[in-house]
Amino acid sequence: MLISLAFRNIFLHKSKTLILGLVIAIGLFVLVVGNSFLDSATRGLESTYTSSFTGQLAVVPDLGDHLPMFTANPPPTDASILLPGFSGLIDFVEGLPEVHAVSPQLDARAAVQYQENPVAGTLIFAIDPGRYRKAFPDNLDVIHGSFLKPGQEGVLLSEAAWKALKAKGAPHEVGDPITLSSRNDIAGTKIRNVTLRGVVRFHSSNAFLSLISLSDAGTAQYLTGAAAALASLAAPSSPGEGTSAGASDLNPEVAFSEVGSLVNSSVSHHSALQELSDVLKTAGSAELPPVDAWTFLIVGLKDPRSLGKVSGEISSYLTAHKLDARVQDWIATAGPLAETAFTIKTIFNWLIVVVGLVALLIIMNTLAISVSERFPEIGTMRAIGAGREFVRALIIWETLLTTIMFGLLGIVLGVAAVGMLGIVGIHAPNEFLAVILGGSEFHPSISWIALAESLSMTVVVGLLASLYPVSLAVRIPPLRAIQAE
Repeated sequence: MLISLAFRNIFLHKSKTLILGLVIAIGLFVLVVGNSFLDSATRGLESTYTSSFTGQLAVVPDLGDHLPMFTANPPPTDASILLPGFSGLIDFVEGLPEVHAVSPQLDARAAVQYQENPVAGTLIFAIDPGRYRKAFPDNLDVIHGSFLKPGQEGVLLSEAAWKALKAKGAPHEVGDPITLSSRNDIAGTKIRNVTLRGVVRFHSSNAFLSLISLSDAGTAQYLTGAAAALASLAAPSSPGEGTSAGASDLNPEVAFSEVGSLVNSSVSHHSALQELSDVLKTAGSAELPPVDAWTFLIVGLKDPRSLGKVSGEISSYLTAHKLDARVQDWIATAGPLAETAFTIKTIFNWLIVVVGLVALLIIMNTLAISVSERFPEIGTMRAIGAGREFVRALIIWETLLTTIMFGLLGIVLGVAAVGMLGIVGIHAPNEFLAVILGGSEFHPSISWIALAESLSMTVVVGLLASLYPVSLAVRIPPLRAIQAE
C-alpha cells in the first residue's frame, strides 16, 4: 500500500516530480558519460604504457622521489642514479613466479648529426634485446633493417629521426654508421659513431613517443657517461695501480694519447698522418664493453592483480640487502604524461562532488516546497490515524522511486551516448589530448563500475535530500494541516 500510494503521489504532483526528475536525470547522464570517458582514457593510457614502455612495476634508484622515464630534461647519469647491486637484483626479480619478464633500461638524450650539424633529437632507450622483446613482444614495427641481436652494437633509429635525416639528404642506409652526440653536466659532451641497424615505429605513439630510439647498452652508457661513472667507483685510488679493462673506451682523452704515440713512433710522415686520421675517425665508434649501469629495471607481471605482492617482495629484498633503490608503479615511471590524465580525473571527481552538493540542495528545496504544499493531505492522513512513521516512510519512498526512475532514464541516455561515440570514435584534435586519451583515435566504452557508483550516489543524495522535508512533514499537527489553505 505504501509503494502504490507513493506512485500515486509522484504522478499526482507532476510539475514538482518533473523538476526533481530532470535534475536527477541530467546529473546521472553527466556522471555516466564523464566517468566512462575518464575510465576508458585511463584504461587506454595504462594499456599503452604497461604493454609498450613501463611494465606494471619498475625498480629505480631511490632519489627521494619517483624517477620518471619520460621527461624533457632527465638528471645527469652519474653513479647516484644507477641501480645498485644490479646482477643480484635482476636474478631475484626474474625468479619471482608472478613475474612474466624483466627488462633493464638506461635513457639517453642524443642528437643525430649529419655533416657536423644536429639534424634531429631522439630519446634513446638502452636495452637488453632478448629481455626487451620478451617484455614487449608487440610494441613496435621494424620498418627497415632488423631488431638488435643480443650482444650486437648498434641503434634502431626512430622513424621521426630517420625522416629528418632523409629530409637533409643524408645518405644513411641500414648498416651505415651514424653520429650521435649528447651532453650533460657530469659526462660533458660525448660523440659516438654507431651502426644503424634499423628504423622503428612504435604502435602507440604521439609527437613525444615517436622520438624513441633503441640502442645497445654500451652506446647509451657512453653517451650518458654512466659506464665511466660506474667504473670510477671501482677504479684504483693510487695512480700507479693501473686501469680497468676498457678504460680507453670510457675516456676520450686516451684516444689523443694514442695519437701522440703513433706520431712519435712512426718513421713515415705519410703513415703517421694516415694512422692519425684512422684513430680520430674511430675514437668515438669503438665497441664499448657494456657494464651493469642501468637506471630502470622494468617488471612485467603475469597477472596485474599480483602487483601489491610482487612490489612488497622486491621492497623486502632491497631492504634486506641495503640497496638504495625503490619500487614504483607504471604511473610514476611514465611520469607527467600519465599523471596529467589522473589529475584530470581527480579534478572531474571533485567537480562531481560539487555538482552532487548542488543537486542535493535543489532536491531538498524542491521536496520541502512539495511537502509545504501538501499540508492538508498530510494532515488528513494524520487525522485518520496515520502515524509519523507512515508519513516518513511515504515521503522517503516517493523520493526513492523518483530518484530511481529518472536516474535510470539518465543512465540509459548516458549508455546510449557512450555507445554511439564508442562506435563512431573521437579523433584527438591535438597531441596533448592524444596522450591523455591513450591514442589519436578514442573509442570510449561503458564503465559498469561507474554506472553502479552513479546510481548509488543518486540514491544516497535522494535519501539525504528527503531528511529535512520529512522532518517538516512529521512535525505538522493534524489540526493545523487540515485548516491550512
